[in-house]
Amino acid sequence: MGAGGWLVSGSGYRLEERLEYRSLSPDALSVWRAAGSGRMLFDCFDVDSKAPRRSVAILSSCLRIECWGRDVLLRASNPNGRALLAPLSEACPAQVTCLRDGDTLHWRFPHEAPEADEWRRLHALSSLEALRRVLETLGGDERPVLMGGLFSFDLAEQFEPLPAPANPARQCPDYLFLVPELLLDIDHVARQASLQAFVHEPGRHQALAASLRRCADEYHGAVDDAVEPALAGVRAGNYQVDLDDASFARQVERLQEHVRAGDVFQIVPSRSFSVPCADPWRAYRQLCLRNPSPYRFFLDAGDFCLFGASPESAVKYDAASREVELYPIAGTRPRGRDAEGAIDAELDNRLEAELRLDAKEIAEHMMLVDLARNDLARVCRRGTRRVRDMLKVDRYSHVMHLVSRVTGELHDELDALHAYRACLNMGTLVGAPKVRAMQLLRQFEDGYRGSYGGAIGILDSAGNLDTSIVIRAAEVRDGIARVRAGAGVVLDSEPRLEAEETRNKALAVLTAVAAAERERGERDAHHAVG
Repeated sequence: MGAGGWLVSGSGYRLEERLEYRSLSPDALSVWRAAGSGRMLFDCFDVDSKAPRRSVAILSSCLRIECWGRDVLLRASNPNGRALLAPLSEACPAQVTCLRDGDTLHWRFPHEAPEADEWRRLHALSSLEALRRVLETLGGDERPVLMGGLFSFDLAEQFEPLPAPANPARQCPDYLFLVPELLLDIDHVARQASLQAFVHEPGRHQALAASLRRCADEYHGAVDDAVEPALAGVRAGNYQVDLDDASFARQVERLQEHVRAGDVFQIVPSRSFSVPCADPWRAYRQLCLRNPSPYRFFLDAGDFCLFGASPESAVKYDAASREVELYPIAGTRPRGRDAEGAIDAELDNRLEAELRLDAKEIAEHMMLVDLARNDLARVCRRGTRRVRDMLKVDRYSHVMHLVSRVTGELHDELDALHAYRACLNMGTLVGAPKVRAMQLLRQFEDGYRGSYGGAIGILDSAGNLDTSIVIRAAEVRDGIARVRAGAGVVLDSEPRLEAEETRNKALAVLTAVAAAERERGERDAHHAVG
């Protein structure tokens, strides 16, 4: 099917090339590999079969939306994005100050006293309204328009009374979303694929139509050239950690005093591992090969890259059925391996049995299932909450987890962003009760968490939301990858084992970075000899 235009809410139109379905990763296209900043890949897979569900690649973007507290910046990346600034200025809520500075709109939201009533709090004006207004401006035809991006862990301080961290330096925005200019969308379940270009500036039509045709030609001729894993036996390199095992164990002991005092029932402290990473994209490919997970993502924001392979969804919302879903994961064991590092099935099964029979792990998991049910009770119709797949075991490259699935039907007056607002941050990354746990984490951890424990995913103009928790991930700045990992602490926790758990969780990413660095070194050596 050739490219054609569909009206998109008066701000522009969509060009689309329907493609023959191929089970292809979008990163096989050179246009993806050659793209600069302002791109994002979001891959979803079935947990059990590991089969792909959907692949979305923002090959280029025209607008970047950043939130820092009460300030939302809408930055045009090119003339196409610049054409959106006028309609977005008109879409700004009346209570919000709107200023334009060149290619940037600055929306400043008012400071409002917190509402005591939970329902009113959910409906109160907040920075999330900017995302709604952008989607309303973009959407309008029979096909939804999507954005991709990140909600940071620290977005929570806009809605809850959290103390400032000891280190006030902040690098990650509360949220960051990209409005696509060129998009590849592959639905592996329906076996459909399309390339889409969004034209907001008429002068961009010819160039985008040509880009669309080039991408379509390349798609049909592309080979999925996934890199092979680097040499067997690659181990995590010489990483640094912000808290050594002894210091982390002492922190666990101090937090257990708060559990004993009844401040919290469970809490999830974390620590950060750092390692040089010259090629985030190659490290991401290595991670996907070594640790295939239901969610795989790569975001190149320019000033930083974020990549990961996460086992856990954050908030999922299907607008057609109005079903909201949470997927709490709590309870961990390492995979059973022999002396050569291969999976030992008998040992692996014993470790699963040990996990299923561990009273501490079961209690911790059920606490977080209850927390998920309580979160959904704030936004779902009465009597619609269900717990599905209770205490299932999911296996990954380095660890296995206990998981459950909690669902409910969203109240008619609410949307996906209300649901995310009510559920942030996911209990498996915080503890219970959530607000008190987040307050304690701010006191005990040195600085802002940034992307770790937040969510990354896609949001569309039809109201659908699909997000993954940012775990088993690396945030890369200035050639350094930072991998954060946490452990659930209860009264019966063994501090030394909790320190080991954080390392086990970080190892998949650290090993992938080490493999990418080795592969890069061998490639450079080969080219030097040649």
